[in-house]
Amino acid sequence: MAASMAAAPVDTTLVVLRAAQAGDALATNRLFERYRDRLLQVVSLLVGKRRSGLLEDEEDLVQDTLLKAFQNLGSFTPQSEGALLHWLSRLAENNLRDAVRREGAQKRGEGRVRRRADLSSAFLMSSVFPGGGPTPSQVAAGHELADQVEELLLALPERDRRLFVLRRLCDLSFDEIAAEMDLGSPATIRSLYSRLMARLVAQLPDTRQG
Repeated sequence: MAASMAAAPVDTTLVVLRAAQAGDALATNRLFERYRDRLLQVVSLLVGKRRSGLLEDEEDLVQDTLLKAFQNLGSFTPQSEGALLHWLSRLAENNLRDAVRREGAQKRGEGRVRRRADLSSAFLMSSVFPGGGPTPSQVAAGHELADQVEELLLALPERDRRLFVLRRLCDLSFDEIAAEMDLGSPATIRSLYSRLMARLVAQLPDTRQG
């Protein structure tokens, strides 16, 4: 019994990642399913575009990036659970920006937009509301509240939006964010982040009651 209780978790991102790096196809598929929706949300915020406004070809490009990255995991050395999503988001963001520059706005405008009902809002909602996730009344508010959250985030300056993404969506430490963004020390990052979250929460509708 003691040995069983002391056993390492079998489903953490790093455990599954190591299995995928060792050539386990099932582990690779699990990573893809686990990160596909999260990556789409992260990239949409990084490029300053609503998730519901992503065109099908843009979603396809992000998912292609995800697949190719998982096929070449040997070049990635994980430092933390959040580092994988951050690495993937940088690859996808760069590929998407390159594609936008190559194809031009007119061609992209001819694509089809995904229906809002096809998209999960749980990841974004749980990243904003304190306590790890929305309340039952917030869940009941559904896509309308998720849209308000997304609008608030997209209205932020790019620096603040990236800070939010790295901390809340990619779950990077303040030390990791300080290394990524030229904003000062980890203590400075922590202070900027605290003020940012206070502003965001103050602008959100209070749905805790009912």
